[in-house]
Amino acid sequence: MIKTFGFKPSDDFYITDIEKKTSGTAFKIVHDGKRSEEFFAKIEGEHGLIDTTAAIVVAEYLKISEQDIADSLLSYTGVKRRFNIHHFAGFTLIDDYAHHPNEIKATIDAARQKFPDKRIVAVFQPHTYSRVRAFKDEYVNVLKAADKVFITPIFGSLREKNGDVKSEDILNKLPNAGSIITENNVKEELSPEKDSVLVFMGAGDIEKYEDKLKD
Repeated sequence: MIKTFGFKPSDDFYITDIEKKTSGTAFKIVHDGKRSEEFFAKIEGEHGLIDTTAAIVVAEYLKISEQDIADSLLSYTGVKRRFNIHHFAGFTLIDDYAHHPNEIKATIDAARQKFPDKRIVAVFQPHTYSRVRAFKDEYVNVLKAADKVFITPIFGSLREKNGDVKSEDILNKLPNAGSIITENNVKEELSPEKDSVLVFMGAGDIEKYEDKLKD
């Protein structure tokens, strides 16, 4: 059995009546011509909405009642390294595993929904040289959505410790470019952005940059 879900009326589970709020997203789902009661999830962005709908589809297949689904969504608080928000010393920091262009776009979009009146500053750690080589232009396109962008050196892998590309290949093409962030200058570079929302994204060890700033 195959069931489709998404934003198109042709999908088996069609997401509609979307209301984006700073506290999350309200929406309904049309299935077999019937419109559900309103669901509310403490998630932001279209990517989070798609993931939530996938869970609802599976829950309905398992014959879990609509009310139980709605109640469970209200208690869901997310997973580690997926749009985790931290507040410290006046800073607002978002930590996310995003490292593919589509994920980066979704994370920045979610930050805009959650903090509509704030500057969004992206701190991105590219992951693997081959991925940077393949998606360099895509990274530039999605990172333009932030108000300012800082980039760390490329985080390699066991099989790929170096390559013929570098973080500057992305940063130098950005009209909203900040600088290259290292462990030594992270405090100096990011402290002036205290009134902004800092969105740290990457699949490597970007958390150590966050810890340096917190320290």
